[in-house]
Amino acid sequence: AGTWQVPRHGVDCLTGKRLNPDFPTLITFNPGGTLNGYSAGPGDSPGLQTPEYGNWTHQQGTQTYTLRDVYYGYDNTGTFAGRGEVTATVTLATGHTFTADTSIGIYDASGNLLFSFCGMWTGMRFH
Repeated sequence: AGTWQVPRHGVDCLTGKRLNPDFPTLITFNPGGTLNGYSAGPGDSPGLQTPEYGNWTHQQGTQTYTLRDVYYGYDNTGTFAGRGEVTATVTLATGHTFTADTSIGIYDASGNLLFSFCGMWTGMRFH
C-alpha cells in the first residue's frame, strides 16, 4: 500500500523491445485492494481522460501482485470516446521498488477492442 512514482513505457509484446521513452505515472495502492492512478501517455491530453481506478491482489507466498484498472477517454468536444483497460503482473523487488509487465486494451465507446499493446513499469515508493 502507498503512493508510488511509476515511469511507464510501451514494449513490443513479442520481442519486449522498448517502443517509447518513459512517461510518469502516479499510483496509490490502497489497503484492501483498490488503486487509483494518473498518467498521460505520449500524445495523450491529460484533460481528455479520467484517472485510473482498479483493484490489486497479492499472490500468497510470493512477492507478486496482479492488478486491473480502467480509465475513460473523451474527444475534444467532451464526448465519451472509450476506455483503456490495464492488466499487470507486479513483482516487488524490495519494499520500495517494483517492476511490472502489463497488457493494455483500448476500446471504443461501444466496447469494441480497437487495439492492444504491452508495457513495462518500474515503481519507486513515494516517501
